[in-house]
Amino acid sequence: LFYKTILKGPSMTITDPGGNWILACPDSTHARIYRRVGMGLVIVHTWTRNNGGINCAAFSQDGKTILTGSKDHVVRLWTLDGNCREFPPQEDVITSVVFSPNEQRFLSRSNDGTIRLWKMDGSFIELNWPGQICETFFPQGDSILTGSVDGFLRIWDLKGKLRAQFDHVDQIMSVAISPDGENILEGSWNMTAQVLRTRDRHLESTLGHNTPLNLVRFSPDGSQVFVSGYNGNVRIWSMGGFFQQSGNINWVMKAELKDNMSRVRSMGITPEGDTLITASIDGSVRLWDIHRLNEPSDAPPSMSLEEFLHRGAIDSFSTREIDSMTAAPKIRAGKSKPKK
Repeated sequence: LFYKTILKGPSMTITDPGGNWILACPDSTHARIYRRVGMGLVIVHTWTRNNGGINCAAFSQDGKTILTGSKDHVVRLWTLDGNCREFPPQEDVITSVVFSPNEQRFLSRSNDGTIRLWKMDGSFIELNWPGQICETFFPQGDSILTGSVDGFLRIWDLKGKLRAQFDHVDQIMSVAISPDGENILEGSWNMTAQVLRTRDRHLESTLGHNTPLNLVRFSPDGSQVFVSGYNGNVRIWSMGGFFQQSGNINWVMKAELKDNMSRVRSMGITPEGDTLITASIDGSVRLWDIHRLNEPSDAPPSMSLEEFLHRGAIDSFSTREIDSMTAAPKIRAGKSKPKK
């Protein structure tokens, strides 16, 4: 086997980006913190206090501090022993939280699409645009990337000012930035991920999938990308040199992981890049040995924009199948422009 199931639900499970820590929450009053040791888990702490129904979480780099967003609209900052600090509530369920690189700020997104940029003193500003679905900090920590249902990527500064925006062919479900900040990876509802150059937003590659995407990640060294769809399948793409004429990176699919029984909520990749950890919405957590995965014989190459636009496979995915996977995100009406 190329993977090992190390935790089973029912529970809300989240892993940190490095795959070392896992938070499991079976209900609104209990939570367990696990640390990965080799191919197994060790319980570090158990919380038995109200957590508001944790819906999302983010670990600090050392794993000793945890941000959670809950169904009661509140973001909480926890220590491992269960001490917690609450921030002022938002107007809807919290669906995402993200630490800044220096962990002096964080982002929280609620189900109405509103994103707040917080300081640790509790002050915040809103990055307000209807239908925002995903967000992340640039590695330098000086700006923020967001993706929306309108198909636009937007770059914001830390004062909440919109600096740039550029569009994609469909709503953007997940975004990631390479460790060196040189490339943007975005996953879309139209079953493709795109790699863009940060400096000029030039399209480097289009990576196909077989279902709408919900999660994309770079490996710690930026040489691999991990693309997860709503059916739970994860495709791993590796750098395969450069195209001679364009100089663009040729991404080659290394493997497709099909043994996740439900949609992947979070992914962690070890610093060495040899192990992938997936946490799914059914509560299961799996470790994948990346080095033992063989490249499939029918692995499709990355595509140019022209090839992508002429590909017919996207049209074969029925609207009924898409609607059955997830409900459309709520959008706060009457706000077509960001706050100044």
